[in-house]
Amino acid sequence: MRSVLALSSIDFSKHSAVGAYFRKEYIKTGIFDISMSDIISEAFDIRSDSDYNDYFVISKKEVEEQISNAHCRTWNMERKMKITENEKKTV
Repeated sequence: MRSVLALSSIDFSKHSAVGAYFRKEYIKTGIFDISMSDIISEAFDIRSDSDYNDYFVISKKEVEEQISNAHCRTWNMERKMKITENEKKTV
């Protein structure tokens, strides 16, 4: 998400603010599909659990799902960055 916001010189000190802004400006406006919101939320929840839960365990199935979601996120972000780059070239 930060990479997309950086294209517009936007950043926040808290991850929650990055996520809120991204959802408001990029998901609710239709630039990214709404399914991205769920993918981002789930990844953040897992990251938080693994950081703060001493006995956090994730299943192989959940790991595979997160890898698949990461590929989806990466593809969508790269697509947006290419579109933005092309828009800047035509201005």
